Amino acid sequence: MHNVCRVVGLFSACWDRHHGRNHRNQTMVLTFSNAYEMNNAQWEAQDEATAETQVDIMHPSLAPTLVPSTSAPTLVPSANTTYCTSFESGFEGWTTSTFYRHSGSTTTPYTGPSSAYDGSYYVYAETSSPHYPGVEFSMYLDLGEATLASVSFYYSMHGATMGTALLQGINRLGNSTTLWSKSGDQGDVWYSAQYNTTLPTESFQLLRFEYTSGSPYTGDFALDFICYELW
Repeated sequence: MHNVCRVVGLFSACWDRHHGRNHRNQTMVLTFSNAYEMNNAQWEAQDEATAETQVDIMHPSLAPTLVPSTSAPTLVPSANTTYCTSFESGFEGWTTSTFYRHSGSTTTPYTGPSSAYDGSYYVYAETSSPHYPGVEFSMYLDLGEATLASVSFYYSMHGATMGTALLQGINRLGNSTTLWSKSGDQGDVWYSAQYNTTLPTESFQLLRFEYTSGSPYTGDFALDFICYELW
């Protein structure tokens, strides 16, 4: 004699397939015609066919957890290389024919820094005759195949006739963008400045400092401790 078992609603019932007698609950008699009787192999085949959509009602913890889908995050590159120079061993990658590397006070009184911001050396634009008025000084750095992420530096603009200083970023097409500028006497102190680029709208492979002297000679402009990060 074989018993047939099946989950019915929220109750599990087993019955004698020949006598229709419920062994779990004598008060409930389940009768089925021979056309709807299934043996154990048939039940197993049906269970395998619907296994992916059935939920074990006696073990709700086994039900799959639905995780809402989300869009892929936007990947933002992070700067991974930082370089700094305070001109202690030369111009250290910067190219210029107009800035001087110097230690201590500049040669002209009442203008320029009295000492370097970091270490002993700095670079500056000397505006004694014939370097005024309106004479341009420049210093640039080629970043090669890298792209600028940020730049920071210290500057001195001490003198009654200071001109205008600026920092430019230049892309591979030769187009320049002014990243920072300052004009006039700022006092006998070192100031800091910083610029962070925005990708992909800004992509610079060249950094260039430019200074245009005022009139007359008390307009020495100085730079020190320049740091830049590359993508």
